[in-house]
Amino acid sequence: MKFFKILRRGAMVAMAFALMTATQSWAGIVSELPTIRVNGKVMYYYDTQSGDNIYTVADKLGVSVEEIRAYNPSASDGVKPRMRLFFPTDIATTASGDSAGPLTHVVEKGESIYGIARQHGLTMDELISLNPVAADGIKTGMRLRLREDDSKPTSIKAPQAQASSRAEIPATPAQEEEIVDVTTPDTIAGYDDDAAFFVDPLPADTIDAQGRQMNVAIILPFLLGEENIGRQTQLYTEFYKGFLLAADTLNLPGRTPVKIHAYDSSASLDSVRVIMCRPEMDSMNLIVAPDNIAHLQAISKAAPENALILNMFAVRDSSYLTVPGMVQTNIPHDAMYSHAIEGFIDRFPSATVVFLARSGGRSDKEEFTDKLKQRLSLDGRAYRTVHFDGYLADADLEDLNPDAESFVFIPMSGNRDEFTRVLHALKALKGRAIDPGSVQVFGYPEWATFRGEQFDEICDLTTTIYSRYSPVEHDSEALAVNAAFRKTYEEGVLDKQMPVLGILGYDTGRMVIEGLRTMAGRGDFPSDFSGIQSGIRLQRAGDNGGLYNNAIFIITYRPGGEIEKTLK
Repeated sequence: MKFFKILRRGAMVAMAFALMTATQSWAGIVSELPTIRVNGKVMYYYDTQSGDNIYTVADKLGVSVEEIRAYNPSASDGVKPRMRLFFPTDIATTASGDSAGPLTHVVEKGESIYGIARQHGLTMDELISLNPVAADGIKTGMRLRLREDDSKPTSIKAPQAQASSRAEIPATPAQEEEIVDVTTPDTIAGYDDDAAFFVDPLPADTIDAQGRQMNVAIILPFLLGEENIGRQTQLYTEFYKGFLLAADTLNLPGRTPVKIHAYDSSASLDSVRVIMCRPEMDSMNLIVAPDNIAHLQAISKAAPENALILNMFAVRDSSYLTVPGMVQTNIPHDAMYSHAIEGFIDRFPSATVVFLARSGGRSDKEEFTDKLKQRLSLDGRAYRTVHFDGYLADADLEDLNPDAESFVFIPMSGNRDEFTRVLHALKALKGRAIDPGSVQVFGYPEWATFRGEQFDEICDLTTTIYSRYSPVEHDSEALAVNAAFRKTYEEGVLDKQMPVLGILGYDTGRMVIEGLRTMAGRGDFPSDFSGIQSGIRLQRAGDNGGLYNNAIFIITYRPGGEIEKTLK
């Protein structure tokens, strides 16, 4: 995967300081973990990561295995990724190392400057002041000074570093040797071979006529330290590629320049904390955050006061309720159902509503259907429920006359198999109707991923769904972006999931760059944005809250593959 190799090369040359792994030392820092109230008591908590086991967690946090098990009985049989461990706020912790400590430290694979500083009882500023070269990253085999002399720990405050282009930092011979086998890019939109992972697709070191320049940080788990390129890495890399593609299309003369800074969070809270300590973070106007809620909290605590934090991925996070700078681009769950019901009422003002319930079948949409039934009852509209076994049969619908009234059928599940179980009987009923439009179906966001024959089937049934994202498989703009992907990166987008990450990155890049330029001019970020796959209508969450998207798509699939979409 050529682009991934480019990211890896850039990280090694220019951004090693921001590329941390989950193997670094956290000895004795339970007291620095985030807190949460559990049953009325404030507790520290730690979310386990890939590669963690109960012994490495104990080492990271400076606690014993017995303490972990005592406070977290579920960990007695071991820990799993994304498992949340709790510790009381009065737990005793001790720092590692003796009072004198060694004079130097040789960096081992996977270590970070943050972890090394903590390991030897230093602050990051103290360690960097002793080793100025470490301000721009560390690498395996590098020897770091830990003290000024043989007996006294250092306590020198590091000077304030100025944010600068990574192009000014030459690779050392050791770094060059390390990357010799990596493919050098030919032409990648927004990629500067000298600046490497510090990406500036717009003219460098320029400001507009009013002396303005905007900065955006993208902090995502690219997992550059991993040998194997997993699907998560591919998806986040594709998002980033789409973002850069949008930046390239918006590189217009005379517009306020927007600099893009990209960082690998390594799926590690420790890494995120280190990234947020980088001096250039003080100049960030917007930060694109990863999907981990603990990482979001760390970013919001360390972000500049007026910076926006764009949450694209953590759908269920509610930080926007209390963090003024948080921008939740996914409509909250309850609001989504409310808009979906309003969209249903608008689309089917008078049709007879028929719910389809299979005996022993899935009912994962029961919350939605219950809310819809309540609304229908408030409006004085009757509805019916057809119960069936196995597959919906013609006999189950024999008392429904589509020539006398129109019907809209709603399965109790968004599952693909459950859809298949009602398909043929509904198609037969629609085929017998004088007016095929008297038989329609209302479905769910999962159906936007239907491809091939199943796509044709929901079109044949005249199906309406609600979704946070618009389908892109048959969209002309999306096809054009995919063609640009192939031309620029020699591979197209991965379009088997919803949303399509490459298109989401493209939409997000356009929204962020156009929005920051607007904010530079008038002081606020625009509330509305219409993209290929995304529709945004931002709303403030109370007087002290952030912004959240308050819009969804109502999408109708018609025979012949025609798709109509409305932002509700």
